[in-house]
Amino acid sequence: QSFRGMHLPSTHVHGFLMLRLLAVLRPLRRRSLRFHEENLAIDTWLDALRTLLPTPAAAPLADLPRLLKGYGDTHRRGRASYQRIFDALVAPMLRGQRSNDQAGAAELRAAIDAALADPEGRGLEQRLQAAGITPLPPQAKPIRWMRKPRGAPTS
Repeated sequence: QSFRGMHLPSTHVHGFLMLRLLAVLRPLRRRSLRFHEENLAIDTWLDALRTLLPTPAAAPLADLPRLLKGYGDTHRRGRASYQRIFDALVAPMLRGQRSNDQAGAAELRAAIDAALADPEGRGLEQRLQAAGITPLPPQAKPIRWMRKPRGAPTS
């Protein structure tokens, strides 16, 4: 699902009141599902970092949260890439099924760089496939038909 951004002109009374309403709702954030999911992910990441700290894989693992940013579609894609890297590379390292030496650290760093370079995830899947991990099947995307804006030139 795709959402469009909301633009509030804070210089107008209506926009200012909307921003004040959002500020009043701030204490409810701690009760939201996203807040609890983010805290669980932070705890899991910190435990993994403590476990891998004496190994070379700890440095790229410390950069993994760079994928989690933004809101809406940006956050969803970053979260999916984060979880894919964690499940495919980090979790096997923690279980001892994957190397956490220099080669494992290089694989992890390359996967993070690929995910940051290509938000759609194609580069990440190619990088994981090069590391011997079965890629996920491509996701279908709906076609969205849009009307031409009024006054747009016809071709």
